[in-house]
Amino acid sequence: MSIYVKFKKPDTLKEFIKLFFSSPKDSGDTMLNVETYSDIECKTIQCQANKFRSFDNVLELVWTYFPEVTISDLVHELLTADIRLKDGRQLYFHMSNCMSIKRIRMLYYIKESASPFEISKYDSKYSWKELLNMLNIKDMDSLKKYIKKYKLRDPNIPLTIIERINTFDDILEISKSKLEDIIPFLNSKNKQQVQQNALAKLLLIVKVYNQGKVLDWSNHNQYKYLPRFIYTKESGWSFHYCGFWATTSFCSLGLYFESEENGNDAVNK
Repeated sequence: MSIYVKFKKPDTLKEFIKLFFSSPKDSGDTMLNVETYSDIECKTIQCQANKFRSFDNVLELVWTYFPEVTISDLVHELLTADIRLKDGRQLYFHMSNCMSIKRIRMLYYIKESASPFEISKYDSKYSWKELLNMLNIKDMDSLKKYIKKYKLRDPNIPLTIIERINTFDDILEISKSKLEDIIPFLNSKNKQQVQQNALAKLLLIVKVYNQGKVLDWSNHNQYKYLPRFIYTKESGWSFHYCGFWATTSFCSLGLYFESEENGNDAVNK
């Protein structure tokens, strides 16, 4: 079955995917598809815009314009596409399925996809596991490494704060600070001094992630995010989730992130 779009066919599949997934959802955290048509004149709508599209349909669409493309080519381009919101935030290829249409489906979302390897394929020809295996991707670790290795970004789009930070050295560089100017004890001698140094680092980390934004604690509509940890006898302390509050604080105000995404990233790095 042939499926058509109104936009002019670009030279590459990579550009085609960026044009196809260019319709933002009202929630402001998702990028979905433009309209597709069942006729070459684009008069009969095959699927409305802003829908969760099945892999099967996207493959048929791609083969309409790029018949030489292999299935593994398409999976590669979907995984590594540089899809962003209008404010420049990076989106991730999100793999799931749909009980209603009985197919595996896709979108680009602000958060990374949960493991797709056990998702039922229903009536789709392939499961996500089978498609990823075509690229020798066997688990979440190899999936993340694959995307990191092959993902190309538009050099004209500035890096987000998350993309700029990998280590505490990056925090120092971005803030134009030196370690000796941040921590009170260069040669800590006891537990209390170690804790004070850690707090000073944490305050700087949050400040850099918030990019100078001052949180308004009188604003009930502005959420502030604080990483929360849980303790068990078996494993000790571990990250639980990033909780949010509007005008209530449970610790130093300087430890709250302006977004859940930034808070999660800081903890995981």
